[in-house]
Amino acid sequence: MAEQRLLRYLSTLARRGDPLVIALSGGVDSAVLAAVLGRSGNTLTDRVFAITVTSDMAFARDVHAAERVAKSASLDHILLPVPLLHDERISNNGPDRCYWCKRAMFTAMRHRFGDRAVIMDGTNAEDNPERPGIRASRELGIHSPLAGCGLGKEHVLEMASRFVSPSRNNPPDSCRATRIMTGNPLSPQLLAMVEDLENRVIAAGFHNVRLRVDELMITIRYSQNGEGISDSLRSCAHGLAAAHGDRQVVFSPWEPCHA
Repeated sequence: MAEQRLLRYLSTLARRGDPLVIALSGGVDSAVLAAVLGRSGNTLTDRVFAITVTSDMAFARDVHAAERVAKSASLDHILLPVPLLHDERISNNGPDRCYWCKRAMFTAMRHRFGDRAVIMDGTNAEDNPERPGIRASRELGIHSPLAGCGLGKEHVLEMASRFVSPSRNNPPDSCRATRIMTGNPLSPQLLAMVEDLENRVIAAGFHNVRLRVDELMITIRYSQNGEGISDSLRSCAHGLAAAHGDRQVVFSPWEPCHA
């Protein structure tokens, strides 16, 4: 059983008595890890914490989801502000941005909890180990219990169906910066516009909403809801875009298979 495999793995991490710290993103993988630890009570250790980095890069909806997950699992939850955009290797938005971003976040967690803390993320066994963020976490000694005991997406979703409330069972997402094409510099204002515009499209009843921003255009991808994009929503999108340069705005529905 997947839960028992995960608990056995976690018990080996807890044996030395150091704090267990979950990097809680608000997505389903780390939510499952938090839920399983919460269900274990104090049988593994009474020193379990969840931590979520807050920054200009993070979607507020994901931070709120992480708060709900931690509360549901009865875990102490820490919001850790990290000024990621102060690092030009991140704000310049080069091809290695994700690597430096993950290094900065996990380094901040290490400073918060000390060298002996067992810091864990939600990487599962099917995630590509060559992804820059995973490479950074591996270099910094971050543990990935789901991957470590061979649990992939199917196992994670099965456990999520039993342990994680549907309202907290978020599909995998990524940070605001992934909406900005590589090479286009990041700013707090541009990143805030990304979330504002995505939230407005979501509030209009659309799903699978994702922006793509380059130097000329903002493309808004979405799944059809049968009603189409209203004139007021189009006007709102153009108004928000106008504040961030002379970019065109294009609404582009996903192909049905994407939904």
